[in-house]
Amino acid sequence: MQAERSWTTCTASPAYSAAWGADPDVQLAGLCHAGYGTDGFDGSLLGITERWVLAELIGDRAEALVYLYSGMLDGWTHMK
Repeated sequence: MQAERSWTTCTASPAYSAAWGADPDVQLAGLCHAGYGTDGFDGSLLGITERWVLAELIGDRAEALVYLYSGMLDGWTHMK
């Protein structure tokens, strides 16, 4: 179950994405990937109408990646 995983072993952690050579925007997007919700958890931290809030915190490019990720959530992106 995702909630039982340690943050240090989560592939969304900045340490993993940095080790893979991801640029800072991708690292921030990975850190905030669940901002608009995920298939693994009910609810969300931010609504789509609050995109500006996340963009202010992590930048427009990183927020766009988070938004793109949230649009792909249809059951196949997370193991059940």
